[in-house]
Amino acid sequence: MTGWLKDLKDNLARDPIRIAVENKDFASKDRVEFLANQVLAVGWENLLDDIHTSSKLNLLKSRHPRLRLNNGKAFKVPEIQNYLLVPIDRHRKALTKLMTSTHNLAVEVFRWKQRKDGSPINREERLCRFCHECVEDEVHAVWDSENGVAAINLAADSSGLCIAFARLVYGVLETFDSVPVYIPDQAELHSREILPSNA
Repeated sequence: MTGWLKDLKDNLARDPIRIAVENKDFASKDRVEFLANQVLAVGWENLLDDIHTSSKLNLLKSRHPRLRLNNGKAFKVPEIQNYLLVPIDRHRKALTKLMTSTHNLAVEVFRWKQRKDGSPINREERLCRFCHECVEDEVHAVWDSENGVAAINLAADSSGLCIAFARLVYGVLETFDSVPVYIPDQAELHSREILPSNA
């Protein structure tokens, strides 16, 4: 086998896919469809592994249960999430930032900062820039309650609520971005310069 079929076979055998393919697998339409479904299933499984092993994707973890391959049988890849269909660009981006923890809340900003002595700033020290008492994370910023994750997921799942919720999230993140991140006196950061609000 030479050319693009060999390249395809070699790439399927590599990490993270690792699907062994033989020349005869390309001879039948059914087998090619099976391989395509298997690639989708393995890709989704790898994505879920990344989500569930990440320390920062808590909202996505709660939305996607662990799925396992069933002896190589294909399963339907979940549909596009409602929060990706929000029609107003800045609202959709704000909601996506909230869901993927790519915002400027203290829980994320201080993930990349350290004290002058090189030690990390622990999660419980990443306090809200307004109340200076609670960890400034997604749930605290949007809904300061223990049911915040469930409420965020409910709003992101419902197409009707999702648009209004995205507008709310946009407003919340804009408000937080307008005020510098709170730096506790004892933190003595390596650099007191914090990411700009629009980073």
